[in-house]
Amino acid sequence: MAEGERPLKTAKDILGLLREVIAIGVVVVLLVDPAAVASFLVKAGIREIDAGGIQLELQQAADQTQQSTATVQAVVDQLNDLKSQLDRLKQTAVVPEVKQQLDTLSRDVGQTQAKTNQVQTSLERNLSIQRAIIQRYNPADPKSAVQPRP
Repeated sequence: MAEGERPLKTAKDILGLLREVIAIGVVVVLLVDPAAVASFLVKAGIREIDAGGIQLELQQAADQTQQSTATVQAVVDQLNDLKSQLDRLKQTAVVPEVKQQLDTLSRDVGQTQAKTNQVQTSLERNLSIQRAIIQRYNPADPKSAVQPRP
């Protein structure tokens, strides 16, 4: 390789690496905080993206978030029932080892409940943000009103 070509090849390699890092960064941001990305795009005047036939609609994202919120709420309800059952079993248990295992299970379920409640809160916050963005750009749409949690 000629000496003049070496800096050119190095520059091309650096630009290629930079391009890949930026692409990975964009994907990570999309996965970590899609609501922030959607908000940024809407502020930039982009309401719909069509890339290779794939359309990203804010309403679809809000609908999916609402479905996820309902699913998480069902899990929260099941965890509440499970914790109550474990606590009742613990009160009737006679063998100390069984009581201790039931206590440990009940504590684990309680920790899972706390984590699930955090997820529920996060989903509700994201849904609220998505609905606010939709309302800003389509106030006549009745689906765009923020829906309270049942």
